[in-house]
Amino acid sequence: MALPQPTTSNPPNSPMRLITPHRRPSSTPSRKGAAAVEMALVLPVLILVVFGTIAISQIIHFRKGVVAATAEGIRIASRRDVNSTQVTTLIQQILTGRRITSATVTITPTEISTLKPGDTIEIVVAANYTALGVEPLGWVVPAQVKYRAAVLRE
Repeated sequence: MALPQPTTSNPPNSPMRLITPHRRPSSTPSRKGAAAVEMALVLPVLILVVFGTIAISQIIHFRKGVVAATAEGIRIASRRDVNSTQVTTLIQQILTGRRITSATVTITPTEISTLKPGDTIEIVVAANYTALGVEPLGWVVPAQVKYRAAVLRE
């Protein structure tokens, strides 16, 4: 037995009437545009976190570069077969390799080749943060990093 097909010409109370689904009004408010508002609230914080992490990473890398150059310079300066010019050149090469160009190297005493075993050698490496690009964020970072190391001559 074939079932009759519903049509739109059936009377309104007929069991064969075509039922069209309709939406009931929701009791919850519409969420249209909520994602855009949430993004507008979260995005500035997210951007600050990302760029802050990048800036802090640059500062840490910068400081580690100055420390590494100072440590290597003081290690070489303790040997008897080097002079102050060689130590300064080595430190500047290490700093340049780490893209630190605004550094000054001070060795005390000025000439280390004439020192006797047991004499103290002091090296101070000072460098500025100017090339890091942290200033636009308005953060207060030290203007200069200065590391001092001392060793006894072999």
